Amino acid sequence: MTIDEFNNSSGRLSLDFETLSTELGRHFSRSEAARAAGDYLRALLSGVERKTSWQMSEAEGRATPYAFQHLLGRALWNVEAVLDEHQQRVRRALGERGILILDETGFLKKGDKSAGVARQYGGTD
Repeated sequence: MTIDEFNNSSGRLSLDFETLSTELGRHFSRSEAARAAGDYLRALLSGVERKTSWQMSEAEGRATPYAFQHLLGRALWNVEAVLDEHQQRVRRALGERGILILDETGFLKKGDKSAGVARQYGGTD
């Protein structure tokens, strides 16, 4: 289920996501990077088929991918503070006796035309 599908069935995720974006935004040195981070996370959770900076930017209504590229390559932010805050959020959500199970999800990569892309194991074979 994508974020868009969930939002259609419940407005709660949208509200929670905006709260998360606002809270994490304070760890960025510039407001533009904080907004780009929220948009980038939303695009990652969207139904965009290919998660390239161009497709994700277009899905978020941006004309170019430059804000996402800046975010990923050059933006200044407090990584440790974001990790600490996220860890606390997960602990609160799980509760004292909560258990988190991570499941490897992947797909069989296909292709031999692009540099560095060959048929590779992705986790579902």
